[in-house]
Amino acid sequence: MTMKLLCLVVVSVLLAGQATAQQERFRTETELVEVNVLVTNKNGEVVHGLTKDDFTILDEGKPQPVTNFSFIEIPFSNTGDVKLAMTIAESGVDVRAESLGRVYIMILDDLHTTSCASDLPECEVASAWFDVKKRAQLFVEQFFSDNDLMSIVYSSGIGGLGQDFTNDRGLLLKALGRFVGRRPNGDVEATLAERRANALKFFRVVNDLTAWSNENLPTQRKVVLLFSEGVEGLNQLPRSDRRAMVEPSINAQIMADNAAFASIMGDTKKNLRGANLSIVSIDARGLGAPNSGHQSLMMLSEETGENPILRTNDFARAFSRVVHEHSSHYLLGYVMPSGNKPGTTRKITIKVNGRGLEVRHRQGYIVPH
Repeated sequence: MTMKLLCLVVVSVLLAGQATAQQERFRTETELVEVNVLVTNKNGEVVHGLTKDDFTILDEGKPQPVTNFSFIEIPFSNTGDVKLAMTIAESGVDVRAESLGRVYIMILDDLHTTSCASDLPECEVASAWFDVKKRAQLFVEQFFSDNDLMSIVYSSGIGGLGQDFTNDRGLLLKALGRFVGRRPNGDVEATLAERRANALKFFRVVNDLTAWSNENLPTQRKVVLLFSEGVEGLNQLPRSDRRAMVEPSINAQIMADNAAFASIMGDTKKNLRGANLSIVSIDARGLGAPNSGHQSLMMLSEETGENPILRTNDFARAFSRVVHEHSSHYLLGYVMPSGNKPGTTRKITIKVNGRGLEVRHRQGYIVPH
């Protein structure tokens, strides 16, 4: 699903709202930096009862007064009821935490999920793609609340596969049913160019999605559920690709791909650091999965203050943790320091009083134009 289609998604789920009032609210909040902060103890339990005096906010290392403070608890209900509550605003869509649940974007990375080669009699590698469907279906059926919203995006961008924002489980499960793995099989030499192209396409999807959510859902916390085996390191020439050592044209293409890869990675990291967005990377293959692509998955999660779900078979417990951590959090706000160049990224550091407490939050924000 493209970014253009994602924008159309939003329109399709809106209810006519109080646009004028919302526009005014967004105008007054353009200079307010809001940060969702999760505070847990050594047992991983959310810490309640903190006040704004327990927090210290640093913007590029300089303390900032906390002007807005609240503790948000989003209810969870899995009864099948459908209740939408979205309103139109000048700068995008405002999904109100008090009337709506969590906002999920599920990325099914079909480009980096092992495909099933028809010439293999037992087709053993097919289990990886079935595992994705099984784990994703588990989340939608048991851990998706009636008041949540979700859209489904395929990294391949093939039309008609994804799903617009909805809280209809039936539509989400239908989109999951269309999933197949598309990671190329066979000889490395024959698939090197395709694998490199797929890696670039995948990170462009993540980058574009992050930029889109920053623009259209700036104040609402978003959770990205990324199902993928990960992108293997492509900055090193595979030893088995002997042709590249003797054919200058192949070497030139590899160098061009590496330059494009480095560029998109830089843009992605910048956008992630400024995003009010959490990426939970999930390898659905479980405990025995090879970890050759896990570095990329860990990077995406860690840049957004999240823990990936890798090398585990207890997906129910892991998904329960995701819902729990995104149902209760502190919302802190402070006035953005003036005089900063639009488009630059500012680093946010938040400290909290108390020993043994873990604090997780987005790492920064991008100064608006």
